[in-house]
Amino acid sequence: MKTFGDHLDQYREYQQEIAEFTYLSRNTHTPIELGVVDGNPIYLFEAKTPNGVLVTSGWQGDEPAGWGASKVLCEKFPAVSFLPFASPACFLTRQHKNDYGRNVDRNWPEVVTLEGKVLKSKLKDLVRLGSRCFVSLQEDGKRFVPYYYGWSITDSMSATIAETLKNHFPTYGEIEHTPPDRGLFCEYMKDQGCAMAIQIETPADGSYTISQRISCQVDVVSSLALNF
Repeated sequence: MKTFGDHLDQYREYQQEIAEFTYLSRNTHTPIELGVVDGNPIYLFEAKTPNGVLVTSGWQGDEPAGWGASKVLCEKFPAVSFLPFASPACFLTRQHKNDYGRNVDRNWPEVVTLEGKVLKSKLKDLVRLGSRCFVSLQEDGKRFVPYYYGWSITDSMSATIAETLKNHFPTYGEIEHTPPDRGLFCEYMKDQGCAMAIQIETPADGSYTISQRISCQVDVVSSLALNF
């Protein structure tokens, strides 16, 4: 059982991450509080000159490469907007599911999580910022190979993503996977008006370091920059 001190330390860590992201993007992005879940705010960093690309991460607490990559990408691509921690609760506990035992990135459009209700209440803004492309940076803790999901992406983009993943990790079988029938938020955003959507999954079973996984995710997004 967590003590009050444990909770306070974790909360401070989250605030430190948000403070770092705010500092890194201080000249290019505006931090916006979308809502609060159990005392923890969910922040959107909107580009001051948005280019229609929205990158999200932090859907699960045991998939840290996404928010690590977002901190690099926000400096590299100042016109891209970011939602670095979709679930602060998952970040705080480092668990795959939130405090209520639910996966925040499942069962869309039927919203069953508190985080989901916050995101859905700001859906118009999220779709606007990701109108050209919505990107979700995630990991798979059960796999040692990378893969991705794509919605309405071009053949050249598919080839670019696959080649970049192969440059970082060994691959096995098809790299582009068929999305599961469990309502991913990425697919929901495509259905709501984003022209295309991409979900990157780097291997998080312990075979590779966090820095290797962050580097891969940064390179995948960077390789697609010309298409953005």
